[in-house]
Amino acid sequence: MDSEEACISPQVGGRLIRQLIEEDSDPMLSPRFHAYGHCQQYIDDTEVPPSPPNTHSFASRRRSSSLGSCGDDDQQELTSAQLSKKIHGLKRKIHKYEEKFEEERKYRPSHSDKADNPEVLKWMNELAKLRKDLKEHKLHKSEEDLPPLTRQRSNTLPKSFGSQLEKKPQQEKAPKPPVENTLEGVQNKLQEKRDEVGRPEDVKDMTREQIGAEKVALQKALLYYEGIHGRPVTKTERQIMKPLYDRYRLVKQILCRVSTIPVIASPSSKRRGPLSPSKNTTDMRLSNLHSATMPELVEQLQEAREEKKRIRKNLREFEDQFFRQNGRNVQKEDRSPLAVEYNEYKHIKAKLRLIEVLISKGDASKFP
Repeated sequence: MDSEEACISPQVGGRLIRQLIEEDSDPMLSPRFHAYGHCQQYIDDTEVPPSPPNTHSFASRRRSSSLGSCGDDDQQELTSAQLSKKIHGLKRKIHKYEEKFEEERKYRPSHSDKADNPEVLKWMNELAKLRKDLKEHKLHKSEEDLPPLTRQRSNTLPKSFGSQLEKKPQQEKAPKPPVENTLEGVQNKLQEKRDEVGRPEDVKDMTREQIGAEKVALQKALLYYEGIHGRPVTKTERQIMKPLYDRYRLVKQILCRVSTIPVIASPSSKRRGPLSPSKNTTDMRLSNLHSATMPELVEQLQEAREEKKRIRKNLREFEDQFFRQNGRNVQKEDRSPLAVEYNEYKHIKAKLRLIEVLISKGDASKFP
């Protein structure tokens, strides 16, 4: 029994075996512990001033540096030129493969044909990645070239907590002049233009060309006013600007009406006489409205509205009957049976607009 048992020699086992046998002995220290203990003695010593935090984790630092040193070179950021060069190289490889494939099979390879080849698939994936990196690189570079944006104040915080950057443009902006001053300046400018070209102030004394020039001048004046104050919103602003807007509408309506009056007649029509006496009569009645009093204008307004309702009723009956018979709406060429009524309806609408403008102009003249 004793011969079968292996004899443990202290020389064979060494210190390791002796420490395993002796239960009360301390565990053997690793050789690395001596290097660690050299640093630990300064950590345990309360008389020594504290060292920086990086000396406390030298083991983890050595381990991380030894593991990550090999991948740092691969993660270097490539420049745009290097990315473009790699992209062109991969495109040349893929192009050569496509030419070879087309020579062998007599048709160009599809995307699935390229994906079946592992090497070409690797090129395609790498090409897509490089293109994405190049795009991000250019975008990042363009963002760096842009000037820094000013920080906007948060809407959820009081103004006292916001940035002071946005208050500077408000202080530099010039204050708006009063509406009365702007209107006075516009009217003076209009009068100066009239005096320069010899255009009368009363619209009734103007020719067709002068009415057109007056319309353009009024339009520019209103655009200048709206560029400063915007469209009149409050009741006070509308009341102040009402005469100028009414004059512009009146001039515009007169110009539209005058432009539809002239008709170039043929020589045969001149021999037969006037083409439409009713149109001349209507124009004379419209021109007489400017000299009418306010009660006469109100009476003319009521009569014109009744006349418009009557004509519109007849035209609507004709259009409904035409729709039932033909299954479509009335076109311009289908109005010949009621051409006179359509023309009269057009003139009565123009008359109504003119009367309404004259009445509003008369009401505005009552207020200073």
